[in-house]
Amino acid sequence: MIVIGNQVLREQIQNEVRLFAEKLNAPIICSLAAKGAIPEQHYLFLTAANKYLDGVYRQPVVSDLFHDVDLLILIGYDFDEDLKPSLWGHDKDTIVINSFDIPTGDIFQPKINCLGNIKESLHYLSNFCPTKKQIFSPKHQYLKMLFDKRSAIDVKPGTTDIPKIIEIISNYLGESGILCSDVGMHKQYAGLLARTQMPNRFICSNICGSFGFGLPAALAAKLCNPEEKVLAICGDGGFHSTSQDLETAVRYNLPVIIIVLSDSAFGLIKYYQGLHSEKPVKGMTELGLVQFHLLANANGMKSAFIDNLEELPKVLEQASLLNEPFLIEIPVTYDYDLLKHIS
Repeated sequence: MIVIGNQVLREQIQNEVRLFAEKLNAPIICSLAAKGAIPEQHYLFLTAANKYLDGVYRQPVVSDLFHDVDLLILIGYDFDEDLKPSLWGHDKDTIVINSFDIPTGDIFQPKINCLGNIKESLHYLSNFCPTKKQIFSPKHQYLKMLFDKRSAIDVKPGTTDIPKIIEIISNYLGESGILCSDVGMHKQYAGLLARTQMPNRFICSNICGSFGFGLPAALAAKLCNPEEKVLAICGDGGFHSTSQDLETAVRYNLPVIIIVLSDSAFGLIKYYQGLHSEKPVKGMTELGLVQFHLLANANGMKSAFIDNLEELPKVLEQASLLNEPFLIEIPVTYDYDLLKHIS
């Protein structure tokens, strides 16, 4: 299996990685930070992956993802991109191909560390690729079908269909639109389920995971790509950190669409507090009600409040036609049983 990290995008060597994978005929996964390095419709691509994969798909897919793998080739891989060796276990042989060393001490030691120019390394190693006729094991065949659907098996009654929101956003953005995700529960759904076919079309904060990243990242993405659709998806907890940039978007007339998923909580922190059946500390995780669509209006921005997901596609198209910044607030209820068996 080939594992792609963000350095592939930084060095713009996604084509070389694709050719190497095709010659090796090996399945591909990537970190959230490397989405789009290989088009996700590519016949070898399985999924972006992290520890939330089981919870988002509502079934134990991670064990099947790595079960039949005897060698992982990690290209441009950074341990801090949240695709950790603990997902595949420490009994797999690993080769790291990267431009520089990223020391991780005893936490992760690859069997072979191939350092230097990644493009030249791939060209050289291509000469020794064994011919493998079978592309996928039976488990990978099933997972390919599951991941290509990009939807959870079921949605718990009383909770919001977050996968449906991500599907609608992906349909709106198409192949070249840019999705910027803030940090929070929603980022895991967005990163694992959003369809990304081109480099730098899914942008999120990694390693430190900075609250408030989504809106300013979207403004920067629009400045760099004025002809593309740009959308920021934010939780209300993170959005509080940089909501003052609503005024910035209006002042510079940057036509980005901002979706705020509002649950009046720091959802991911609340989830982790309850991970081991501990009662969440209410005063630390729950927020007072803020009407973000009215906050947008107060900053001179048009907005919409949606409590029926069937309305979202139409509102997105209407907002796009305005060609000005626009905020959509959607009240949500998260499933906090997500992945409770994984720490």
